[in-house]
Amino acid sequence: MNETLLAFLQNAIGPGTLKIKRVQLWDLYSRVPVYLDADLASKPWTLFNYAAKGPAVNAVNGVATSPPYKPTPADTNIDSPNNNPYDMFVHGLAMDWQNVQGTPGTVGAANDMAQWPTLKQALLLDTFAQLTLNDTDVDKLTMIDAPAAGGVVGFGAFGTSAALTTGASMQSASNGAPDAGNFRNYFNEGPFYIEKNSTITMTGVFGNSLLTANFSYKPAATLAPTVFLRADLKGMRIWGI
Repeated sequence: MNETLLAFLQNAIGPGTLKIKRVQLWDLYSRVPVYLDADLASKPWTLFNYAAKGPAVNAVNGVATSPPYKPTPADTNIDSPNNNPYDMFVHGLAMDWQNVQGTPGTVGAANDMAQWPTLKQALLLDTFAQLTLNDTDVDKLTMIDAPAAGGVVGFGAFGTSAALTTGASMQSASNGAPDAGNFRNYFNEGPFYIEKNSTITMTGVFGNSLLTANFSYKPAATLAPTVFLRADLKGMRIWGI
């Protein structure tokens, strides 16, 4: 087949007409560590403002003796701060609180996981978020309004029989039912296109009720963080020719 005919066929139908080589499912995600042993009320937070394998990230409510938190690809898949690395078509948003504590904690103490689900409910209801693309506000919402698909739901008991006498230590709880299609869906409200190298940021503040007086679960800020606030922009990455 001669080159002229091949070029015509490649550009006559399908993705070639749009000069697109490939469209691929690709989500942008970012999370920040949060300590719970000081009031969160009215304090700010920011996501998508750091890069994987970059400088240490400032934890919310961190203190001078908090261990520095070095981000990894598990924390974000952005390679440069505030920067969208690809042309993307964004169709949804998912947000959740993650707890990576691997033990049940001491029964009745500040790191007893049995106390986590009740606190997580308050965190979901009293966390405000604002998504900004370049200088345009894309969305404003409370965290409960952006369910995180596929999260663990329910609970599991672990630890000794003594731990179970005060209630099974909770494994996790999800923001929304664990369904792959359960997220804040922009298809009906208007999906949006992000050009490569656009500035993308998510900021927010915590509500008035998030006081340590209302917390039972609050691991110390001098330990490695176990609680993270996470956002996930669900979209399609566009590879141009």
